[in-house]
Amino acid sequence: MNSKGIQINDVLSIIAAKKPTGILTLETDIHLGTLTFKDGLLIGAQSPYGHKLGDIILTQGKVDADFLLKTVEKQKQDGNKEPLGSIFIKMGKITFEDVKEIVLFQMEDALGTFRKWSDISFSFAAKDVTYFDSICLEPEKYLKGM
Repeated sequence: MNSKGIQINDVLSIIAAKKPTGILTLETDIHLGTLTFKDGLLIGAQSPYGHKLGDIILTQGKVDADFLLKTVEKQKQDGNKEPLGSIFIKMGKITFEDVKEIVLFQMEDALGTFRKWSDISFSFAAKDVTYFDSICLEPEKYLKGM
């Protein structure tokens, strides 16, 4: 879809009203990012410039680099689809509130990044997505807070 003149906030307004489930892909000539929605709630964001949860936890000093690397390697070997934050919670390294704060930061950071892009093409793929926890961002609340 050619979206000249359409901005991310316009698309978020539509999603807030329609409440779809699926993945919104945002693309420019040099950038690619995604936003994942469940019933209109933002539950995930991937920005090419985003900070990964493991790196944030490492920076906060909650785990060391060796422990993070071993955990990520084990997660891959096990074919584990469980989010890294959930694994760290089970291990007692962080709390759910820590993960919630980090994930909300990641989503807001990605939205801030996407807002700076120009000449964005948007595409939405309706598909069932896995909702691992209750962490989400309501698009209408995000738009009101701007």
